[in-house]
Amino acid sequence: PLEFLSDLGLDPKAISGATAARLVFDFPLLNDLKVQQIAIAAGATLRSVAIDKGPMGLAMRQGALELKVTGQGITAAGTANFAGVPVKIDWRENFGKTQPVQRQVKVSGLLGNEARRVLGFSGLTFLDGEVPTDVQVTMPFGGRREVNVTADLKRASLDFPFIHWRKPPGAPASLTAFAVTPPGGDTVIETLKISAGDLRISARAEMTDDARGLKLLEFRDLQFAGNSLAGRIGFRDGGGYDIALTGARLDVGPFMQSDDEVDLRTEGEPVPLRIDANIAEVHLGDGQVLRDVRALLDGTDADWRQIDVDSSIGNGGRLTVQYRPDGAGRSLTIATDNGGDALKALGWTKRVSGGKLRIAGKQAAPGAPMAGVFSLKEFKVSDAPALARILQVLSLTGIFSALNQTGLDFVTLDGEYRYFGGVLEVTDTRAFGSSIGITTAGVIYAGSNIVRLDGTIVPAYTINQVLGKIPILGQILTGGKSEGLFAANYALSGSLENPDVSVNPLSALAPGFLRNLLGANVKPISEKDVPSSAD
Repeated sequence: PLEFLSDLGLDPKAISGATAARLVFDFPLLNDLKVQQIAIAAGATLRSVAIDKGPMGLAMRQGALELKVTGQGITAAGTANFAGVPVKIDWRENFGKTQPVQRQVKVSGLLGNEARRVLGFSGLTFLDGEVPTDVQVTMPFGGRREVNVTADLKRASLDFPFIHWRKPPGAPASLTAFAVTPPGGDTVIETLKISAGDLRISARAEMTDDARGLKLLEFRDLQFAGNSLAGRIGFRDGGGYDIALTGARLDVGPFMQSDDEVDLRTEGEPVPLRIDANIAEVHLGDGQVLRDVRALLDGTDADWRQIDVDSSIGNGGRLTVQYRPDGAGRSLTIATDNGGDALKALGWTKRVSGGKLRIAGKQAAPGAPMAGVFSLKEFKVSDAPALARILQVLSLTGIFSALNQTGLDFVTLDGEYRYFGGVLEVTDTRAFGSSIGITTAGVIYAGSNIVRLDGTIVPAYTINQVLGKIPILGQILTGGKSEGLFAANYALSGSLENPDVSVNPLSALAPGFLRNLLGANVKPISEKDVPSSAD
């Protein structure tokens, strides 16, 4: 009759169960007694309580509560099942505005995968296993709602594939969160903290209208596996992400070395992505570091339309990478004044030092092969197994020793390339220095470091070039541009670290115009045919 339950948003007709109640009334004996003059206190033991539509719209069953009611408020404590999930409840409802809050509800329970699903938290895909959880909901007078959550994650596993971080069950971990919903407004998680091993997350999140999804996630501090970052992720209405990152350190080595693929797609559709990053140090694995990195990536997880990277490498050199729309296709430009450090930082080779590197290319259409030209000026090569094998077969001991000790100086390396599906094809490629010149054509299988290359090697390259400048006779003797009088045709196949080498025995003696007619695979000399020093 006093409509206490109706004021709480509950329909008494929808509630069933058994009760043993104790009621106390205190009122004056007046003929014109008013409701406000009646003081009421009640204590009740409730069993088998059921509500078809309880808090958060969830059905409550098997309630076992101790209830107290006074003119100041209602308290209830006990256990119940919400949507099949057993929980403990401690509920306080204040009627007078002199109290600090209108409502405070404490709920605790063991939330497993199924429990999180039925409670509407199936989006927590990074979490697997049982999680003891405490939730406190506080509502001050005026309509504001505050939620505090604490969870012990020790019994659960955590998996964040996007950052290649995992926690097995049994490792200590915890989560705390504080969320606020203003009157008529959207829920904001003002504080979200996760601590698990070397993972530390301090974040803020803005929820969608139904409080089931995210609109914005801000990382105030993100520490894991030696990384130190901050940033934000915006969730687009139609799907996709806008990501901004800053920080002191980011290690992308695990991403480059791992074969795992992170699938962000929904129903197979590409996911729009835009990433803006400004990182002090980006570690590429194997000790390679880019510093002062500014990067922009725009496109989808299946097709990057634009990539702009500018960073410091080595001892103050700069590396720039630009991949942008160009008509119906895309263009690529890579430039640096320290090619050796750039190639080392990108994990391509450690055997080159110095040099000005320029790479240009174009795709006719997205997903088409990339084709273009490249050049590397004024550099040194050291400890190159493929080149060393060729020098051994030709018995060029002086050049071989220089390669393995001080390195070989080259004036230039240039050529044309075509890249598609992990296969790099090079044509019209030449490299020369004072002691040696090389032409190369063939295929390199990047994923397996398998090569199939052939070309011409010209020792004493400077002398050969001088002979080539003799009118008429020089052209006949050397065979033309990038050729020489003293030269040999060669072929490489197999592993780049341990290739099979063959050299044409006649080409070293033949004048250039005849050598061009003799292939490297005619009567080849292999390494086993070369006498050892003992012989």
